[in-house]
Amino acid sequence: MQNSLGLAGDLDDVDLVQDVEKAFGVQLPDKELTRCRTVGDLFELVVDNLPAASRDAERCASAMCFYRLRRLVLAKMPNLELRPATPIGALDPMSVRTLYRAIEHGAGLRPPAPYLSAWGGVSLLGAVAAPFALVCVGATWGMVAASFVIALVSYRLSPVRLPRTITTFGDLVELITARNIGALASQGARLRPAEAWKALHTVCQDHAANNDGEIGAGTLILQPRKAAS
Repeated sequence: MQNSLGLAGDLDDVDLVQDVEKAFGVQLPDKELTRCRTVGDLFELVVDNLPAASRDAERCASAMCFYRLRRLVLAKMPNLELRPATPIGALDPMSVRTLYRAIEHGAGLRPPAPYLSAWGGVSLLGAVAAPFALVCVGATWGMVAASFVIALVSYRLSPVRLPRTITTFGDLVELITARNIGALASQGARLRPAEAWKALHTVCQDHAANNDGEIGAGTLILQPRKAAS
């Protein structure tokens, strides 16, 4: 079992909690969150805050998500034979930005967090650094504004990629299901402790700084501090 998620506590743990709250559609009490040291602690807190009605539903959240996404993809790529085991590379003719827009606006679901290409990272850095450098050398405000706009447009046009953990269409479905489990439950999907653990596990895996083992209930959220020598 993985000893910890490897989070440093420099707000990366806050990002995890916020993502969990968005995924389940709950507001976790701050007082209780301070007591959460392990993934199991966080899981118990999430389950305690889930609506009881979601346990009585019978529809499978993953199946709901699969058919919803399948319909959106086939609308743009009608000749594609799409199954859970279909390699994600089969979707390459559709850009990741187009896919994300379809997920967000067509399916009404939160897509995975986008990963910037090197071009996108440089452009984002340029949107901050270039105007600052021009101010330092005494450039006009017009040049400063123009450099910011150019860098921002370059960033917007830069490609994004899917998380490297997604190798099949089924992987994409599972990640999107986890990131929207609360919304799917409100639409009739089953959300019992088993489904809640699977979703939480997926979200934690997406945030983990390392992947050196299976995440379990005893996995620490923060990386243990090394004792001073």
